[in-house]
Amino acid sequence: MVKLYHPPPSEQIYESYLPGKYFGYTAIKYFTERFPYLSQEEWKDRILDGRITVNGECVSPDLILKQHDYIVTHMGVREEPPADRTLDVVYEDDAIRVFNKGAPLAVHPSGRYFKNSMTEILKEVYPDETPRPVQRLDALTTGLVVFAKSKVAATHLMREFEQNRVEKEYLRWSRAFLLKKVLWWMLPSAESLVRPGRWAIRPRIRKRQSHILKS
Repeated sequence: MVKLYHPPPSEQIYESYLPGKYFGYTAIKYFTERFPYLSQEEWKDRILDGRITVNGECVSPDLILKQHDYIVTHMGVREEPPADRTLDVVYEDDAIRVFNKGAPLAVHPSGRYFKNSMTEILKEVYPDETPRPVQRLDALTTGLVVFAKSKVAATHLMREFEQNRVEKEYLRWSRAFLLKKVLWWMLPSAESLVRPGRWAIRPRIRKRQSHILKS
């Protein structure tokens, strides 16, 4: 049985650049829509308290966000849920590294997860690299996750995923017929395998992708 790691409470600071889909949003609208686990009033209080900065400066909730904005969010001392921090490398070459992600484990810091996320773990294991996930799985979903070793590889592979040029195979388990029916609607191409447990996504990486990245 996998032993889950429960990190001690720690100060959680999230740093990111504004994603393109949110250009033109106000600060309060951005946080409310992208991170709905807090209410609009809670996000407003954090902005007004200076716990959220944009490009190193405190801002108002009505600030219009723009391209290249660098956002830092201080979430305070928080306790994370336990997670399976096992790193199972199933494939690696000069361009990519593919992991069989366990669960529960977030791909990157979000919601309740911070240190218990793949990007944070990889910073510890590969300190000379920048973790670049090219696709995501939910924290409670197991399956293959691809990390690129360079910006060029990340850009190429993310485009492959966006254009649906990566073949994926879905497997999911259900305990009840109703859940099975819902998951078929969510995953219409899935094959039925009814067993107690959870569902997973397992992308199969085409060999030609790695060849292109090396050239």
